[in-house]
Amino acid sequence: MPRKHFVLIWGLIVAVTVGCGGNLKLVPVEGTVKLNGEPLSDARVVFYPEAGGRPSNARTDADGRYSLEYIEGEPGALIGKHKVSISTFVEADPDSTDPLIKLGHRETLPAEYNKQTTLQAELESGSREEVDFDLKAATGS
Repeated sequence: MPRKHFVLIWGLIVAVTVGCGGNLKLVPVEGTVKLNGEPLSDARVVFYPEAGGRPSNARTDADGRYSLEYIEGEPGALIGKHKVSISTFVEADPDSTDPLIKLGHRETLPAEYNKQTTLQAELESGSREEVDFDLKAATGS
């Protein structure tokens, strides 16, 4: 599903939830992802609320920094406990203008950080949360 359709669908779900009296409790979340002590760029970071609800996600920049979005333009994540997934996999889309998406990218991180994640974070109410990850992976062949 193209990203714009995904964002539109989730935007509509959130609009209906809020319009029906839902009270989203979001907290801004930022942090850094490192792999073997070095910044990890172009990784997708996703926080999945354990109590249910929409996940928040971000992509790391060249310095490994990320800032979660609940929906496009709405920063943060739901308050509470989260399973966290960090992945370098990007499905190829030859029609994309983004070079990373156009060519795609294979997963370079161990499954314990994504498909079988053991990563967790607990977000409390407050003005902002800083959640850093220092991942370890075997290097070389």
